[in-house]
Amino acid sequence: MNSALFFIFFFTPAVIAVSVIFWAWLAALLTAFGNKQWFWGVAVLVLLPLALPYSLIYRETASYPRRLLLGALALLLLPLAYAALNGWFAAGSVPSLLPECYWRAVWAAP
Repeated sequence: MNSALFFIFFFTPAVIAVSVIFWAWLAALLTAFGNKQWFWGVAVLVLLPLALPYSLIYRETASYPRRLLLGALALLLLPLAYAALNGWFAAGSVPSLLPECYWRAVWAAP
């Protein structure tokens, strides 16, 4: 695998998407507490994935977090497509940042 292509098509979009998801979570959290929706505020604070249902249910008040979350999820499609095209989802194939000799040593029979 070409390391430049890995960096361009997998690592960079994934890092950007995770950063935008964090920003959207923070925006959803502040929106919920700012609108005095205490249950949703605490729920989003405790469980990050609840930011998406909150922003979809309250479309008018949480439009900014919804836009950020949907954009980040769309951006995550690029690394997933790259991974699928490189056979990472094939049976027996495991993506790894560790060298192959490590896995041979770990899975070696005693």
